Amino acid sequence: MDAVKAFANCPIPRGNRVAILTRGGGWGVITADACEESGLVVPPLPDDIIKKIDKILPKFWSRGNPIDMVATISADPFTEIMEILIDWDGIDAIVALGGMGKVELQYSKDVQGPPELISVLSQLKGMKKMFSKDSNPISNRLMQLVAEGGKPIISVSLGSSDSHKEILENYKLVSFPTPERAVRVLRLMAEYRRFLESTALN
Repeated sequence: MDAVKAFANCPIPRGNRVAILTRGGGWGVITADACEESGLVVPPLPDDIIKKIDKILPKFWSRGNPIDMVATISADPFTEIMEILIDWDGIDAIVALGGMGKVELQYSKDVQGPPELISVLSQLKGMKKMFSKDSNPISNRLMQLVAEGGKPIISVSLGSSDSHKEILENYKLVSFPTPERAVRVLRLMAEYRRFLESTALN
């Protein structure tokens, strides 16, 4: 069923090269390992892509693929990086980790802590206002990028099955709760591309 969902809503990738965008480093490593085990390639970022992302992320980001957003949680940087990746000729598909799930946030108005914590909580509060069943700016933009770039974007976000269903129904964006399911689908799509190319040669 995962494969059916992806084949019905995504273009077939031209090859097996994958870019990974993640809000947390550990999640990116898990996805990269799953890609390697599945025969998918996670290529290094070229200098021109690094320079473009340098303008978006803090100077201490890793400059590698997976692209770790180092706790940059607002919506604009996520979509700006996705726009860069969709135009990169060095990859055929993108796994977007942590961009689309509903934001559940509860904390006291007089919460105390270091400025960095207060800043993160403030960003989360702002994101919660943006995301609803009928308004999800990241999903909306990613759907547009799939159409414009002709590459599959597979979302991985924490949330209930209803949350993933809403993303698909409202935005035609394929979303799974785990990186392993996303990578498995991309492996099957890459294998199908190889099958199409082999039959064309015959």
